[in-house]
Amino acid sequence: MATPKLSAGFFNRRCFWYDDDGNPRLNEDGRYGCTRREDRGRNCSFVHPDDPRWSSLKPTHPPGHEKLSAAEAQRKAHSARPSTSDMNPWSRTPPRARSPLRTSVHRPRSPPRPSSPRRSRTPPRARSPRSGSRQRPSSLSKSAENFDHRDAAQRPTTTTSFSHEERSRIPSHSFTIPVPPVLRSSTLSRGFSGDSEGAHMPSKDASLEQKRSAWNERITLLAEATLCRSELSDLLKDVENYERISRSWILNNLSEESRARINTQLADAIARSAAKKSDLKRIIVRLTETNYWPIAPSAVPAERDGRSDMKEAIMELKKGMQDLHNQLQEYRVGHAAVDSKPPPPIKNDESHVAEPPAKRLKLSVDDTTGPSGWDSELYDLRDRLLRLEEQSSDLEQEMVQHDHELNTLQTKTEEILGLDAAGSAGSSTRDLDMQPVEQFSRELDIAGRQIEELALEVANLIKQTMKKDAELEQVHSENRQLIQKVEVQLSSQLAANQLELQALNAAVAAYISQSNAKPSSPQLPAMEDIISSVQPALLEMIHSGLQPMLSNTHHSIETMIEDRIKNVYTTVMSSLTPYLQTVDTMSAWMEHTHEGSHELHDQLKDLNNGGIK
Repeated sequence: MATPKLSAGFFNRRCFWYDDDGNPRLNEDGRYGCTRREDRGRNCSFVHPDDPRWSSLKPTHPPGHEKLSAAEAQRKAHSARPSTSDMNPWSRTPPRARSPLRTSVHRPRSPPRPSSPRRSRTPPRARSPRSGSRQRPSSLSKSAENFDHRDAAQRPTTTTSFSHEERSRIPSHSFTIPVPPVLRSSTLSRGFSGDSEGAHMPSKDASLEQKRSAWNERITLLAEATLCRSELSDLLKDVENYERISRSWILNNLSEESRARINTQLADAIARSAAKKSDLKRIIVRLTETNYWPIAPSAVPAERDGRSDMKEAIMELKKGMQDLHNQLQEYRVGHAAVDSKPPPPIKNDESHVAEPPAKRLKLSVDDTTGPSGWDSELYDLRDRLLRLEEQSSDLEQEMVQHDHELNTLQTKTEEILGLDAAGSAGSSTRDLDMQPVEQFSRELDIAGRQIEELALEVANLIKQTMKKDAELEQVHSENRQLIQKVEVQLSSQLAANQLELQALNAAVAAYISQSNAKPSSPQLPAMEDIISSVQPALLEMIHSGLQPMLSNTHHSIETMIEDRIKNVYTTVMSSLTPYLQTVDTMSAWMEHTHEGSHELHDQLKDLNNGGIK
């Protein structure tokens, strides 16, 4: 929601906690300078000396406590003067020189009229105590004090300066002020009033049947809303599909009957969707009317306290704005009576000028004690409320300053024109007076509308919070059911595991009992039996494996022996050749032994010669 802003010139003013030279002034609490910057982190709306715009702006009025001291001095000075009612009303000497028309011309006196008694101002309402230590000064109660100081500073001086006979000289003008509009409180009363809470939230002593019926009603509403919303979404999809078909180029190729049927279906879908929308709105209204549930949601206590504090602050702000309207009406009625009176005598010394207090209201908020469980939306809403309070305080300050300027202008005008031109001056002054009053009334109406919009947002935020709490409660219930299911499954699994452990324990015990008895050693068969059973297989294996190897070995050995025999034969024969020849020769000799020794000698000689060779 866009907050309407005031005019830019409203904030282009110097902060009155600094003098014209930029030096900080002393506050009522003993600190110097603007305390709003220290408390809120540079949140002051006015210009400070460190701003470049400071030198280009006009000087401002001093703070309210300094003006109050000046007004108190002026009241003491006026109270020390003798009352003009004790003097001769026909020979009144003005305290300072007036226009020549006043001293030379005297108007005929009209019959004296009793002056209307001063309208009593209703005291401001007492603010309701806040919870805990979160008590802060109300800007509206300060505005009421400013009005009281202004009335005490101005009106008694006017009534003591003139008698009833002198007031009767000034013609009375009928001056009707329109009644300011009263702030509409329908939204606030609907969202935050105690009556609505009591109407929808049952008491703590409600019976079980009442709570059950309330829950059944709300659950039925939620189910109807969900079903209606799903049907509406389906109808909207159908409408979108029909519209897409009606806009497509395929529709041109269809017959007239088909196009008429599609248009009829589209109109029917639109009508049904509109009816479903109205039903959904009706259900939503019924849901909205049931603001509170019969059982309080499990919300954080800090959030509940924060919401209650926010509702209380909004209600107080509403009451304060209503009181401000009433005070403004009383001020207008009293100011209309004051306009018909001549101004009080004012000295030339500006130190005795009774200026209405123009102190800028300080709205301090204790941020440290606020609830810590707020979400971002609550913080944003709280900041907007604080900004709205600042704007209302600035409006009050502007109204006080306008009143002071109007009083000064009226005094100067009457000094120049004199009593003879009081009628025309009074009308022009009233016209000038009505302009800031109407402007303030418009700004006040804007502030009222802002409060209404903020109240609507707060109501929506509370509803959303309640819905979130309901969803959270539903999630909690689902979690509890899931935990119960898990516990049941765990218990069943634990029982099964225990049974398995018991079976394993029994098996282990049986095994241990069996392992204690030593088993008998098996008897080995005799070696002859083993050999007799293994021998055929071994022989067959040896025969099958060694026969090829032996045959190869036999063949290789045979070949080798033949080769060796040949070599040996060759070698031996080559070596035995001489011996064989010798043997042959000897055999031949032996044969021819008998033939003669001579021949034997020759043969032996030849033989020896051949052997040597």
